[in-house]
Amino acid sequence: MNNESMNKPTYNELKEKSWVEPLSAAERAELRNYLSANPELQQEWDEEASLTTVLNRLPNVPVSSNFTSLVMQAVKRVDVETERKQTRSFWRFGWLPKFGIAIAMLCLGTFSFHEYQVTTRAKLAADVKEFAESAPIPQVDWLKNFDTIEQMSKVQVADNDLLMARQ
Repeated sequence: MNNESMNKPTYNELKEKSWVEPLSAAERAELRNYLSANPELQQEWDEEASLTTVLNRLPNVPVSSNFTSLVMQAVKRVDVETERKQTRSFWRFGWLPKFGIAIAMLCLGTFSFHEYQVTTRAKLAADVKEFAESAPIPQVDWLKNFDTIEQMSKVQVADNDLLMARQ
């Protein structure tokens, strides 16, 4: 195998394989060729090989029989805690966010009501203006006898004193 046939992913695969089992002679030769073509990776490989050697010397630690169930319980606890934090993140400050939302809603309602009144009054003013411009101006002739007409509405139809005397 030549240097051009090996690329960085292949190098990574060989590095990961060396963690689990020793490399074959062909793989070691391929790795040597790649490292000679890429000397900047030589120090990284030496560190990885040293670390793998040290870790392989460590004894295997016995795992308890209920290890899987303990891990699954811990994962569920973390999931539940994460879910609680997500749902309570906004409300964790107690009454402060609620008070802020209430103030915002009150301000929004007041502003909306004020805008509604302004719009209604503007429409009413426009309607009155349109009516005033379209209505004919009344003649002044009927105002000449206004006082007489007004006095007619104040005349009593029956004289109460006269009616009392007749009885």
